[in-house]
Amino acid sequence: MFAIALLIAGGVYLNQQGIFSADVLKNLLERHPVAAPVIFLFIYAIAPALFLPSIPITLAAGFFWGPVWGVVFSITGATIGACLPFFLSRYLLQDFIRSKISTERWQWLQDKVNQHGWKAVAFTRLIPVFPFNLLNYLFGLTPIAFIHYLWSTFVFMLPACIAFVAFGSSLSELIMRGNVKGVIIGIVIAAVAFLIPVLLRPFFRKIGENKDTNITP
Repeated sequence: MFAIALLIAGGVYLNQQGIFSADVLKNLLERHPVAAPVIFLFIYAIAPALFLPSIPITLAAGFFWGPVWGVVFSITGATIGACLPFFLSRYLLQDFIRSKISTERWQWLQDKVNQHGWKAVAFTRLIPVFPFNLLNYLFGLTPIAFIHYLWSTFVFMLPACIAFVAFGSSLSELIMRGNVKGVIIGIVIAAVAFLIPVLLRPFFRKIGENKDTNITP
């Protein structure tokens, strides 16, 4: 979060000094309504596979495309970005991935998928048992059906996606228009979106309990 705050502060400063113009970049994106989203989706798709942080990319979607198209582009990119490592792990890098991770942790996730199916995906998306980018690779080692992984990943990443896009959109309102009301609305939407996973966690928390094993996530 400190890194995000630093990035935001740096962007505001550069924009005010005229070194970096958010208006110019936004106009550039608007002049390329097809190419810009395609490039964005490509960047978002490869970022998780390379273990790069995706939060700044999601914030950028809200900043430049607003709360509606920002969510559409970011959740699409995030879902593709979660599926690419899944396929790499399942079909190309299975032995390599297994050699690099703890057998106990992988076995824990394997057991949860065997017992709960898609709910294991929901649990790990809502409660960060493993780092997000690593998780995409680990699920490729489990027997979960791709369609179950796909839709549960999409659904349970959506609240966080909405929250960060709303926050990014509110920053755009503040920096480019000086609209404090827009910032407040964006923060409220972000807070509500963040609250959804918190409310859902009790329904999935029991999945993390180890009844037949001493392995902890």
